[in-house]
Amino acid sequence: MYIKGTTFLCLGIISLHLNATVIYNDGGAHTINSFIYDNVVLENHSDLNIEHGGFIISPGSDYAVYAATSGAGVNGSSVNMSGDATVIGGVRMNGSDSDASSVVTRDDSTIQGLGAHPNGVGRAAVSGAHYVEINDNSHIVGATSGATGGAAIKNGDSGHYHVTVNGGEVVGGHGGNTGGYGISADFDPIALEITGGVIRGGDGDLNGGTGVVNTNYGTITMTDGAIYGGDGGISGGTAFYSFADMEMDIYGGLIQGGNGGAYGGSAIRTTTTSGEPAHIQIFDGQFDAGIGSIVDGWIFDVVGSGSNMSLYGGQIGYTAAGAGINIDINGLVDVYGWDLRVDGDLLTGYLLDGSWIETAVSVAGITLPGRGLRLFNHENVNVPEPSVLQLMLFGLAGLGFRRFKMV
Repeated sequence: MYIKGTTFLCLGIISLHLNATVIYNDGGAHTINSFIYDNVVLENHSDLNIEHGGFIISPGSDYAVYAATSGAGVNGSSVNMSGDATVIGGVRMNGSDSDASSVVTRDDSTIQGLGAHPNGVGRAAVSGAHYVEINDNSHIVGATSGATGGAAIKNGDSGHYHVTVNGGEVVGGHGGNTGGYGISADFDPIALEITGGVIRGGDGDLNGGTGVVNTNYGTITMTDGAIYGGDGGISGGTAFYSFADMEMDIYGGLIQGGNGGAYGGSAIRTTTTSGEPAHIQIFDGQFDAGIGSIVDGWIFDVVGSGSNMSLYGGQIGYTAAGAGINIDINGLVDVYGWDLRVDGDLLTGYLLDGSWIETAVSVAGITLPGRGLRLFNHENVNVPEPSVLQLMLFGLAGLGFRRFKMV
C-alpha cells in the first residue's frame, strides 16, 4: 500500500489541471483501467468495472465513486473491482430499498475511505450498497480520522443489506480517539456470511474499534475467517457486538477482543434488553478475550433479558481466557456437554464436540426464572468422528434446536 500511495500522490499533482467529474448515465457497463484523479458518478443504474491498472482518487471530500438515487422497483448500480484496482475516497451507493446495488472486490483490489464528516467520524470505505462481497486478497479500509475512524462497510440508509466475506481484509479506520467499525449495521438489518478473511475494528489512540456491530435485526453465519476488535491505547475494542434482535450461528473461525493499554476488549458482547431475543449458537471455533494491563476483557459478555447464547462446542478462551464469561441483567447462557460443573466461579467440563472448557463465570442481576447459566449434562457420551459430529451439529441447527429449553 505504501508504493501505491506514493504513486497516486505524484500522479495527482501532475493531473490537477485535468479534473472533470466523470459521469456515466446510459445504464450500461463501463470499464476503468487507468488513473483518474476525480469523482465518478453513476446514474440511471449504470455499472462500473474497475480492472487491473484502474486507480480512482477523489480530489476532495466527496466519495470517489457515487451512485445517484435510483427509482423504486428497479436495479441499482454495481461496482466490480479486480486485479490491483484501487479506489481512494470510498464508494457510496445512494438508492432506495428495492435497489439491488452491489460492490464486489476480487484479487488484490482496494477501497480506502478518505476524509471525515463534520462530526469528526471518518467516512466509510463502502456505504449504502445492498450487497457487498469481499474475495481473495482484496482490502476495504475505513478512513482515518482525528476523532473516530470510518467504518470499512456500513449500510447507511440502504435498508436490509447482505455482506459476504470470503477472504481479504475488512478494517475500520484508525481514530485519534476511537477506531472505526469493521462492519456496521447501524440503520437496518444485515445478513452477514463469513467463510474466510479478516474483519477488524480500527485501532484507536484511546479506544479500539468494534469488528462487527449490529444494532438492528440480522442473521449472521460464520464458518471460517476471523473477527477482531481493534487495539486501543486505553481500551481494546469488542470483536462482535449486538444490541438488537439477531440470529448468529458459528461453526468455525476465530473471534477475539482487541488488546488495550489498560482494558481488554470482549470477543462477543450482546446487550439486548427488549423485543425479540438475540440467539447466538456456537458449534465450533476459537474465542479469546482481549488483554489489558489492568483488566482483561470477557470472552462472552451476555447482558439483558433478550440475550441468549448456547454453547455446543468450540475452544473457549483457547489462548486468552481473560475475565471469562459474564452474564448479567437476566442474560442466558446454556452449555451442553458432559461433566459440566461450576465450582465457585469456575466452569469446567466437556462440550458436545469434546472440547474441554475451563473458564471463570460471573453471574449477576438474575431476577427472572430460567435465566443465568444453565448446564445440560448428557450421560454416556461417546465422541463421534469429527465429520459425523459436524453433521450432527448442523442437524441440530436445522431442526431449530435453539428453541429447545430445559427447566
